[in-house]
Amino acid sequence: MRGIKDESDAVKILYNIYSPPLLPHKKNRRPKQGKKKRIKVYGSKSRDSSDEELPEYSGDFSDSSLDCKEAEAYPRNKTLGDFLTFEEPKFSKEKVKLPSKSSEGSFELIIPKPAPLLDISETTNAGHIFEIVEVEVTNFDTLNLQEEVEHLLPFHCAAECFDDGRVSVRSRPNDKPVFALFFEKLEDKKKLRVRFNTDTPYAPPTTKKIRRVNTDIPYRPPTREALFAIFQQEQTFSSLFHNLIDFIFDSDQPDVIEDNSRFIEFKESFLPRTNSSSMAAAAVRSDRSDELAYIEPHYSTAGPLRSEETKEALLCRQCESSLHDDLFQTMDGFWCRECIASFVIHQLRLNQFPLQIPIVSSKCSSIYLLYAILPVPVISLIIKMSYRFLYSLDHPDCVFTNCPRCSLPQTVPKGNDFNTCSCTDCGCYWCYLCGWEPHWPMTCAEYKEWDKKWSVQYWYEKYNLDKNERLLRIKCYCGLLYGLSRYWFCYYQWAWQYRVHHKRGLKEGEDAQPVFLEPKKLIKKEYADICAAARNERFNATKGEEVEKVVNDIFPVDDAQGLVELRKLILFMTENCTAWLYLHRHEDNENLKHAVSQLYRAYLTFKEQILNLGTELNVRSEHLRQAVDEMVILFNRKLRKDEYIVIT
Repeated sequence: MRGIKDESDAVKILYNIYSPPLLPHKKNRRPKQGKKKRIKVYGSKSRDSSDEELPEYSGDFSDSSLDCKEAEAYPRNKTLGDFLTFEEPKFSKEKVKLPSKSSEGSFELIIPKPAPLLDISETTNAGHIFEIVEVEVTNFDTLNLQEEVEHLLPFHCAAECFDDGRVSVRSRPNDKPVFALFFEKLEDKKKLRVRFNTDTPYAPPTTKKIRRVNTDIPYRPPTREALFAIFQQEQTFSSLFHNLIDFIFDSDQPDVIEDNSRFIEFKESFLPRTNSSSMAAAAVRSDRSDELAYIEPHYSTAGPLRSEETKEALLCRQCESSLHDDLFQTMDGFWCRECIASFVIHQLRLNQFPLQIPIVSSKCSSIYLLYAILPVPVISLIIKMSYRFLYSLDHPDCVFTNCPRCSLPQTVPKGNDFNTCSCTDCGCYWCYLCGWEPHWPMTCAEYKEWDKKWSVQYWYEKYNLDKNERLLRIKCYCGLLYGLSRYWFCYYQWAWQYRVHHKRGLKEGEDAQPVFLEPKKLIKKEYADICAAARNERFNATKGEEVEKVVNDIFPVDDAQGLVELRKLILFMTENCTAWLYLHRHEDNENLKHAVSQLYRAYLTFKEQILNLGTELNVRSEHLRQAVDEMVILFNRKLRKDEYIVIT
């Protein structure tokens, strides 16, 4: 045992620091079984074990008096004083939570999804001609573009003067073809820059040349070679202008109108005489001129132009390329055509409306100057989508649709419970959700399901065929269907009561073969009979005119018109509500079925009294209106309840 020295040296407490053996590699460890425990750690929130933060010990212990022999006897020369601090422990209630499997998701980085891109491939691939050519004209020095264009302008075109050296000629908004010609004087090159932009494609190279009517000038097919042949020939500005206008209208093709087969086959269901105006919202015509008039104030030029800068001495402020000399003035200096096109297309793909058009003009809206930068189909898409975005801000409940009869674009400012609108130009009625005839209270999917059976069975219900009768149906080349009943004892093509004198000889037009149809029963009789009776009454023009004539003689003008519309509404609701009841026949809708039956019987009684000049017609007509309102409320309540059940 080592003796204690009686010397006056300070006592030294030395510790031999034990280093535990290294653990096995992390991959070779086995996880411990059992539940993890949450550990509380008390102490300073941010404690560091660096030497700079440890306080110096100033007690009796000192390392300076340690003998070298004693120091060599110990494997390590760290003392207890190196680890002692006299700070009071700080207690904290904060918990250090160990990450668990359930909380792994909270440490994941949430990266925002990119905005969905708008697919404009159909627009960019549409047929069009967009060419920029620099040509020479013989009268360049004396040419005044604005005066010359105003003198040569056709009556069906419009001209825009953007500045002293740039003039455009374009078609009117609703005319075909849609085109824009830009003429710009390049004083440094002594040339005329022509921008040719139209929505008509080039003709195939194999198109044969023909001679014009009443003229000696041969007709040149609108090919690319023919267009550049116009640019290459020596000519004055007036001859160049006339040649380009002729080329545009020579390339015009007849409009391919999409045949609405539904309207052609079931035309009567769309007409005003079979639909009531009280169930339709008035649609607003929104053709190209209406769209331009609506969006033009939003794309008007704002701010002064930087007239002190010259285009010849500048580069594009975006790309700074000396190769792009086709510059346009913006609020931020001059930009080249390529940079402006890329800037606008980028916003269009991201669906960022209203678009920010950088180009400015002191004399007209910047939307018209886009025709010098982008093809006509792309600008038409910009106008259409800008109108829909801006109109939706003013009318949040608006609906955009097309008339199935005249094919004009229509806008419904606010929808209604019947989902029906009417065209102010042709008077057509249709469902603005699917484009078919009105079919409330059925949804579009339900009506298409009903139509699969009803369009077949109605032919037999219409003529009320007996057991031994067949239906003769003929489909014309135009798409209209004609049907006549045929008794099986008849030796001719037509039944005796519908006999027609058949003329032998040549027939013009397409051959239409008749089809003999056997009676089919796809819908239960209790539903089919009511639907057929209501439709026959509604579609029969003779009965409608008879009732309208009697009503006009009895009631004042306003009341008579209201009763005519009420008659059409009752018959429409009787047919379509009965169809809805058939589709939902497995549900408990006895109150709705009773309301439909009672309304139809009340109408038949009212009609009989009108034709026989009965009494108390005003009271009965008011009862009919109340019955219609009550039935609309009942069905709307049922539809909203079903919709709520489906959503929840």
